[in-house]
Amino acid sequence: MTVVTLVSFVGSSRPGLLKDLAEQCHQLGARWLNSKVSYLGGQIAALIRVEMPEEKAVQLESVFRGCGCINVRFSEIQQEKRQQRSQLKLSVDAEDRPGIVNELTQLFDRQGVEVVDLESHRMGVAELGGNVFTAGITLNLPPEITQEQLVTEIESIAGGLVVRDAVPA
Repeated sequence: MTVVTLVSFVGSSRPGLLKDLAEQCHQLGARWLNSKVSYLGGQIAALIRVEMPEEKAVQLESVFRGCGCINVRFSEIQQEKRQQRSQLKLSVDAEDRPGIVNELTQLFDRQGVEVVDLESHRMGVAELGGNVFTAGITLNLPPEITQEQLVTEIESIAGGLVVRDAVPA
């Protein structure tokens, strides 16, 4: 029998870390189904959905915990039937100010919108004499919310948020 586990880890990165983990997983008969890995300031943060033989789960945990440089968490994924949702990718830009991410996530929560991926940045723009906030966001929309409705709601947030490149994913 196989199980699917979400492995999350964070810690100091080192050259070859992912290669070593992938190799050892493969040797145990585990498959990386999908993953998100980010590096920031010499640190690594990752989410990896792994399918493996149930009898190898303890060994796989030992592989990740034995790396020495990472904090690891394992969460078995229960297969659940989910309502089909349409996916939307969009970019949001605004003059930077405190609270933009909070306002966006509050709106998404009120509308029942699920955040799949959110990557945001602050950039200094000399011509504007300040900073600009920009974010790339992928969302799962509930059936009762249209892309147009959500874009209108986002752009109605105070502070001049502008949505560009809103496309179904």
